[in-house]
Amino acid sequence: MHQFDDVATGRFFTRISFYADPYESPDLAGLRDQFANVGDLEQMEWAIFDAEKRPRVLIMVSKFDHCLVDLFYRNRTGELNMEITAVVSNQPNLPASY
Repeated sequence: MHQFDDVATGRFFTRISFYADPYESPDLAGLRDQFANVGDLEQMEWAIFDAEKRPRVLIMVSKFDHCLVDLFYRNRTGELNMEITAVVSNQPNLPASY
């Protein structure tokens, strides 16, 4: 579970991962339907995703590259299960150096 709040907007964010019994994995559509009432009651913007599916991502980078290096590392080690499709930057020398 990871969470943080954005003081500027007053919003709270959380990401929760869980693993079900591989022989009795819940139906995602059913899980979404069951959670909809909670989400509505608490006025949440929410989504449930299958962690086995690798999302295609675009990484946007500015002047400091330490976060880019960290994302590449986490992707390579499997901590972040994603397909990096592109890296864009407002700094001409950052993406070319990787």
